[in-house]
Amino acid sequence: MMMFVIYPLHFSDDCRLLEFRGADIIEGFRLINHVIDTADVTNEEFCGVLCFMEPSCVSYNFMMKGGTGKYKCELNNATHKEHKEDLEEKSNYLYRRAKVRVS
Repeated sequence: MMMFVIYPLHFSDDCRLLEFRGADIIEGFRLINHVIDTADVTNEEFCGVLCFMEPSCVSYNFMMKGGTGKYKCELNNATHKEHKEDLEEKSNYLYRRAKVRVS
């Protein structure tokens, strides 16, 4: 059984370390124009895992779908730091940026 720590989340392989810290969450917003993949997930932690598995992912948008217990995960190939104009206000989303380190 795999267990994930909610804050911070760390995913790594031989080349890349992604760290999702609590300070890098922006609730009520999503990054637009940089979505590279979308998936239905059961929780936010799995969205982070999907981001790690996609080599060009550096942030994600996470949306709860109306009361069904399913969530929408959008993987992004950019962050709001480089594209502030693409951060869109959306009350049912949260946006999360990863700190990326390459070894």
